[in-house]
Amino acid sequence: MSANLKKLLEGVKTELEKRCVRKNVKVLTLVRKYRPTASVRDRVIIRNQILPAIGKLNVSQVDVNKFIESHRHKPVGSAQKIFRCFRNIMQIHDPSFELPKVTFTNPGRQWTADHILEEAQVLDVIHNHVFPKYQLPCLIAAYSGLRLKNVAELKRSEIDLKKGWINLKRQSKTKKPFRFPIGKKLEKILRLAISEKKIIAMGEEGDYNLFNLNRKTMSNCVRKSFHRAGFPEHSFHSFRHWFACHAVNNGVPLAVLRELMGHSDFKYTLVYARVNEAKLKEAVEVFG
Repeated sequence: MSANLKKLLEGVKTELEKRCVRKNVKVLTLVRKYRPTASVRDRVIIRNQILPAIGKLNVSQVDVNKFIESHRHKPVGSAQKIFRCFRNIMQIHDPSFELPKVTFTNPGRQWTADHILEEAQVLDVIHNHVFPKYQLPCLIAAYSGLRLKNVAELKRSEIDLKKGWINLKRQSKTKKPFRFPIGKKLEKILRLAISEKKIIAMGEEGDYNLFNLNRKTMSNCVRKSFHRAGFPEHSFHSFRHWFACHAVNNGVPLAVLRELMGHSDFKYTLVYARVNEAKLKEAVEVFG
């Protein structure tokens, strides 16, 4: 037997052995490798969707089509996140793994101009329906557009009232540093929040969380508050949405809004850029 043929046979044998091992890899093993780098959302998906369905199976036992069929009827946004997490996990085993084309049947909640709230409506919900301990975080979210996690974990050291900036060490989603200018309304709210925390006397010497709140509890409370106020489609994230819509409807250019929202890609800004009917009528008045 020639050396080349022997080398080739050994290579084939090694590859077959590898494949034999691969097909017996447990999904749980792949999840453990993926979890340390997974986002908070992906960890929730792993806990609620991946592990209950296929966590006890070997890779060779996973029926991809069955998994897709069990989730494709969910709202398209949720289904896409589940499939993306599933794909990332399976690619740890096989980097070439891709899901087949999926046909979604549920478009989910569709935002329209009718969902844009007026400032008075937002303030009414906060002051008259939200529990008092959650009101200041909601006001900060409304006048800054910050995400729930960033508001709930806002630190005193991240607020520079003298220069007028909120300097986040990293955003909850992009994980990058972010600066937001403090307007007059937001400044009053931040001063009140700092005052209630009773740390003004300590100045910049110590670092504190402005709020010690459970994010999930606050989120559920705010959702119920919107429901009581007659806006069942809204949630805490609606404060961020309202901030962006309010900015657009008051003439803030989309390029500026992108920076205010901290988006890495312009396409994410366009999701929030909704114009109300009054602005549409105003736009055509230039033609007489």
